[in-house]
Amino acid sequence: MELNTLTPTALPSTASAPEYDTNRLKGDLVSLWPYVHGYYARDLPYQIWALMEKDDATKYVFYEYQNGATPVPIKGDLASFMAYVSDPQKIILVVQDNETAEIAGMIWFDTFIPRYRCNSGFWMRRRFWGHRTREACRIALDYVFNNIGVQAVWGFTPWLTSVKTTNALGFTYVCSLPDYALLDGKPADIHISCLRKEDFVIAMNGKNGVQHG
Repeated sequence: MELNTLTPTALPSTASAPEYDTNRLKGDLVSLWPYVHGYYARDLPYQIWALMEKDDATKYVFYEYQNGATPVPIKGDLASFMAYVSDPQKIILVVQDNETAEIAGMIWFDTFIPRYRCNSGFWMRRRFWGHRTREACRIALDYVFNNIGVQAVWGFTPWLTSVKTTNALGFTYVCSLPDYALLDGKPADIHISCLRKEDFVIAMNGKNGVQHG
């Protein structure tokens, strides 16, 4: 699906502060679109979920969820996904590949203490891993620091590939919680990292031609 039938300036004022230039949401490789219910195609959440399913990624995104005794596994199913993205306290940015106009992934922020900190997460389709993933995350971090106004972003993940990406973005490893998660019935460590706004400015200034902060 092409998302460019709606420009970010058509979104409600809650999507961006007056002083935030929405041109910062467009990079060389990808563009980010703040998701607001009622401003995109009706089936956009389903399309994102279907791509996530096709990539066999729902089990990674919803790693904290556990399947019950039902005959059909519910971990990461459509109902779970809709409940997840419907949280009004969650900020969701849909990632679009500039070359193909395809949906490339999704980045989200939640667990906010206003003007102080939030948690982060991301999913990118496998074919868009690499430079597009890093650029998308840089743009999303610029958005949450300079538009939403938090001072720190935290990451919690059991996946070492995600740790590598956050390290490249300037996150600082804080600690690991041994056996904190249960993945397919097996204990797994959770790795915690943090990125403060001042460190993001130092790490990212000049990326995408934007002076961050």
